[in-house]
Amino acid sequence: MLRFWVTPGRGGFSPVELGGSEPAMYVICLGDTYEIDRTEAWDAILAEQPIQATTVSSILGNQRLLATVGQVEARAKDAHVAIFTDAEGFVQHCAGYTVCILTQQDTLVYPPFDYTAPSVTLARMLEMIPEERARSPDDVIVANVQQRKLHISEVLAAKECFLVCTTFTIVPVCSVNGEPIADRKTGLTTLALHYMLDNDILAPPVGVYSPRHLQVPYGYMTGMRSQLV
Repeated sequence: MLRFWVTPGRGGFSPVELGGSEPAMYVICLGDTYEIDRTEAWDAILAEQPIQATTVSSILGNQRLLATVGQVEARAKDAHVAIFTDAEGFVQHCAGYTVCILTQQDTLVYPPFDYTAPSVTLARMLEMIPEERARSPDDVIVANVQQRKLHISEVLAAKECFLVCTTFTIVPVCSVNGEPIADRKTGLTTLALHYMLDNDILAPPVGVYSPRHLQVPYGYMTGMRSQLV
């Protein structure tokens, strides 16, 4: 799988504003190692430092650096991911992921994009939920969707909690700082939303048009005879 990032802003990974605003493009090739067992939910920790701007970096620039530090802290505590909250306990960001919960009233809630960039995968998931819910109402149990401030206490009281990202699509979360979420098991809706996104990524059969898939003739470099022209 190939992933692309294109930015009109500064190039480079430094959180400090150096030089001009050169555009940049990044490409990464992923194998099948990104596949995970979603019946095994992840443990999360609360990061010790909230995300905030500094005198030398913006919120988004500082967020990326802190996310990396948070992941190191999580691994050191035998957890999988770090969740950042502000001083009042409201979720800001989760290192590389968007935190979502399904409340006991079946409302899907995710926090504002004040401390992180909007998620393309999340946007596609929200776009597909109404049709998928109509097709499979017993699996996609989402009564409505809200983007609002999300307190960590709501995460712990949720029926289901999961993370959304491009690499893993959907990742279930079973605990925060050792405190369990529901029964610590992957929720039915969490799994259903993952398979919904996973199927959406698949290219259609030959001859079937899809506005979201583009066939790329990579040519002889692939080594496939069908590409030799």
